[in-house]
Amino acid sequence: MRRRLILTLLLSAVTANAQWQLDHETSAKVNRALDAGINGGDKLKCTVRPIDPFLDFSFRFDSGYVAACPVKEFGGKPDTLIAYTRIMPENGAPVILANAYRFPGIPASMADRVDLSKLANNFEMSGGFVLGEGQFKVDVLMVDNRNRFYRTHWTVKARRNRQEKGAPLTLAPNTVSSYPLYSWEGEPKKIARPGWRLTILLDAAPMMPRSDKLRAWDRAFLLDALTSLLRQTPAESVRLIAFNLDQQREIFRQDHFDRAGFTKLSNALSRLELGTVSYKALGRKAGWAEMLAQLVNEQITQPSSSDSVIFLGPAGNINAKLPQSMLNPCGTGAPQFFYLEYFPRWRLGREFSDAIHSAVQACNGQVLKIHSPGEFAEAIRKLNEHLAVSNAPSNSSGATTWTRESLRTN
Repeated sequence: MRRRLILTLLLSAVTANAQWQLDHETSAKVNRALDAGINGGDKLKCTVRPIDPFLDFSFRFDSGYVAACPVKEFGGKPDTLIAYTRIMPENGAPVILANAYRFPGIPASMADRVDLSKLANNFEMSGGFVLGEGQFKVDVLMVDNRNRFYRTHWTVKARRNRQEKGAPLTLAPNTVSSYPLYSWEGEPKKIARPGWRLTILLDAAPMMPRSDKLRAWDRAFLLDALTSLLRQTPAESVRLIAFNLDQQREIFRQDHFDRAGFTKLSNALSRLELGTVSYKALGRKAGWAEMLAQLVNEQITQPSSSDSVIFLGPAGNINAKLPQSMLNPCGTGAPQFFYLEYFPRWRLGREFSDAIHSAVQACNGQVLKIHSPGEFAEAIRKLNEHLAVSNAPSNSSGATTWTRESLRTN
């Protein structure tokens, strides 16, 4: 337990800077290093796993990598690693991106209690980029401040599948771009019902249910989907709460969500790549249920409760049902609950309802299962149709689940 706690403290201090595109002079140096090979310096014993391109909710192809470096490789001393990624289209100009990762040293007070030679754990980090259709060669060069390096390369193909042929791509073929700086205008879409209040509960979970880290493409999905929802869902004001059930903690909250808050949310999600869980959370096996019940009950009982509450995020890895006894009655006057539950295409056939699904059902809410950007757009349309209906009584038959078939356009 002591070793686990020490490692958690180490990992919690790893931070990743925002991605940036290199200027012409630095790009030329990196190009020469990649083309001519690297002389001198020791090799880092890291590994890189490529991520195949997939269509995102802004109709671009997301791709990237996950890198892992052994903790003992850094000897308990502070280090900074720069990852340079060159993406070369088959017919187009190359683009070079950079990410910085800072690794902390072991505090002097803990150095005598850590035997790094016996640690098999890794520091992990991710890098991402977006593509138009085409074939691309990817080179990654990782260099630390001790003049050590790691280099690898691979080829990826970005292609729409049969179900995606009608998607209007937003990047031209053979085009490369860094992840954009996410932004939102800061004003919800207005409707003819003044005072309509909306709460969005953002489930900051990874798309891969067994992953314990929020990767670059996970953040891209969450922020893309949130932007689309904010721009298209009518409200007078928006409360935004981001949370993570696995870590059993609230990540971000703002009652009157605005453009500045969007930037703060993006930064908070970036810090979630750490994949750490506090030792207190490890000792509370039912902590996820307590947190989820608290989030739901707050929306029901607080004096300034919203008119509508929307859970948004990928289906989670907690499939247990939230006990009904933990929830306050969702009677007359309670807000309308919805869940936009995303299942990536690789999870087709394994669509098990998660804990949020059961919580929304307990409040006679609407569950909208989505699998693609097209279905997400259709789900928002159906959601807006429901919100446009004047104060109708709750469906006496209970919750409704809108499936893939019901969301498919005719």
